[in-house]
Amino acid sequence: GIFWLGESSCLMASGNAELAVTGSNKFYVDWVIEKCVQDCEGAAPCGGLAKSWDFLYNSVSECCSKLTWVTSHDCNSTT
Repeated sequence: GIFWLGESSCLMASGNAELAVTGSNKFYVDWVIEKCVQDCEGAAPCGGLAKSWDFLYNSVSECCSKLTWVTSHDCNSTT
């Protein structure tokens, strides 16, 4: 694969727009940066497409409640 492109972007660039995957716009924990990010491609709050093992939350506050050691302000990828 092309590691610098997300799956959806790669499919679009390859002319396979009909196969392009779009995110759910729900939130998931990015454990590397300890923030909640949105399941979408693009600028923050998007964190790329969620992987199959990422649990998706309907709101950023619901997601941030899983990171009990991080303040809600620091948890939100939009801040």
